[in-house]
Amino acid sequence: MENNLPEQSPVVPAIENALEGKPIENVDSSSNQIPKAPKKFPLFPILTVLLIVGAFALGYSLNKSSLPIANEESIKNETSPTASVTVAIKKEIKPQLFFVKDPNQDVSDDLQGWLISPNDKKLEKVDLPAFLSAYKYPTSQKIFFTKFAKDGNTDGMLFIKDLTSGEINQFELIKHPNPEAKESIAINTLNSIAPDDSALVYNVSFFKDCPPISIEPGFEGGFGPCEPDPDPNYPAGYYFYDLINKTNTHIDDIVIPAAWDLKNGKFYYTTLEYQKNGLKVIDLKTKQISMVDKAETFGYGGFPLLKSKMIVKIEGQTGDVPGQKSSSELILLNTETKEKKVIDSGRWAEIQPFAAISPDETKFLYIRSKLDSQSRAIYSLYAYDFKTGMTRQVTPVSTTSSYSIHGSWLDDDNFVTTVNETPTSNYNSTKNYLVKINLANDEVTKLTDDSVMRFNQN
Repeated sequence: MENNLPEQSPVVPAIENALEGKPIENVDSSSNQIPKAPKKFPLFPILTVLLIVGAFALGYSLNKSSLPIANEESIKNETSPTASVTVAIKKEIKPQLFFVKDPNQDVSDDLQGWLISPNDKKLEKVDLPAFLSAYKYPTSQKIFFTKFAKDGNTDGMLFIKDLTSGEINQFELIKHPNPEAKESIAINTLNSIAPDDSALVYNVSFFKDCPPISIEPGFEGGFGPCEPDPDPNYPAGYYFYDLINKTNTHIDDIVIPAAWDLKNGKFYYTTLEYQKNGLKVIDLKTKQISMVDKAETFGYGGFPLLKSKMIVKIEGQTGDVPGQKSSSELILLNTETKEKKVIDSGRWAEIQPFAAISPDETKFLYIRSKLDSQSRAIYSLYAYDFKTGMTRQVTPVSTTSSYSIHGSWLDDDNFVTTVNETPTSNYNSTKNYLVKINLANDEVTKLTDDSVMRFNQN
């Protein structure tokens, strides 16, 4: 899923100029305008000299107050006999995108983590222990990742690496009370993590070693995995974990992140729970869950606009049920008036249930699919502009390039995601590349030359 919230930007405090002082005009000590001291006051010449010196000192002081403020380094190093003055200035953090490469082109424990600067395409390899999935927000200095366990799965542990210090912290998200039970957790998308790195949503399944069995000759089928007896206090499914307070809350069976509203302490998500589909919200403080928009069809996706009372939603149905028609619709819903506006429509699955809303909420991306000659889905990104009320395709028309909706907004016009390129001459040489899409001119720029295994999605 998509991260729809604005990327965090560091606050750079403004430095105001000091009060301007007008310099005192220089006094010519040789001028005849300076009166001579009467002889009956022998101390007057000394006082006059002190007065002149004081005037020069005052003029210099006032002149100094109107000079340009020193640069950052001189401010940091400036000291006085009585105090050391330091002005803290936060430097702008340049965005760095994190992606995963697989040098052996297979799912194994030798995955590599890389950082790339989208402006100059500068690459930097990240030293991570054997990991399964890893994520990072563009301006964050923390990488969230899970590791392989000895049996090839994961356990209930989350790891966070601080790129500034190189330190790795670990959190045990969940531990089943049955000592025979094992935990396997997963973080599905970057959007499963709060933009301020304070919380995350993960899913967990529990299993245990299967007992030995005797298989008769000619037996076809599978066996396992085996699960421990259900524990009502530890259901499998999706949990919300608060990294600050270290609290764990079960929220639903299936969760697709929609939006983090940290200002109001809320997390929106779509659930695909049977007959309970829809857009839900959890209060991050009370952990109370409520339905925001109930789904009308099976193929539902909902994404709230946090600055308005609107929801971008997709409804779709297969047409396999008697009385239903194969369809998919992209809808704008006013939650106050319940007014609906259909933006786009098509057959089942032509419009996928995902959306990526720009930080300023003036536009959003959605995804359309079509089948190629090999019956494989080719995904194209479309943009809807709230100012014009128009939609347009923002990725090149192609039968071999398929674009992902799972990406990161660098600003309100630039979106970074992956494209899957499959040459028509060799369908086995499919590769994924990182690309930047400029919605101001619909220009697509390739950021990586090597194939990317994962970016913002498990």
